[in-house]
Amino acid sequence: MIYLEVSASQTSYNIDLEQYAKSRTIYMLYDISRILQNMEDVAAAYLEEAIEAARQTVSHHEMPARCILNIGGEYTFGPVTIGLDIHNLLGTSYNRSGMNTTLIPQQGCWFMGSITVRL
Repeated sequence: MIYLEVSASQTSYNIDLEQYAKSRTIYMLYDISRILQNMEDVAAAYLEEAIEAARQTVSHHEMPARCILNIGGEYTFGPVTIGLDIHNLLGTSYNRSGMNTTLIPQQGCWFMGSITVRL
C-alpha cells in the first residue's frame, strides 16, 4: 500500500494568554487615566502600549504546502499477519499546528510494525 498525504499551505494562529492579560490590564489603566483630570498624556501613553500589547497577542506562522509519502504492507501466513509501515519515507521536514501551542515539528522517516495472531 502506498499513501500520499498532500496538505496545502496553511496559517496557524495562536493566542498568547499572558500577553492578552497584559493588554487588558494596560487598557484598563488607559480607561482610568482617561477619566482623571490632567492625565491625557499618561492616557495616550497607556493607549499606545495597549495597542502594541494587543498586536503581540495573536501570532501567526505560515506553513508551506507539503507532500508526505507513506508506504506499508502486510503478509499473512496461516493465523499470523505481519505488517510494516514506513511513514514519511522521504524524510520531509514539516510542522503541524497545535491547538494551544505554536508549531510542532514532526518526525522524519519512521517505522511501525505489527503482528496479529488470529485465535
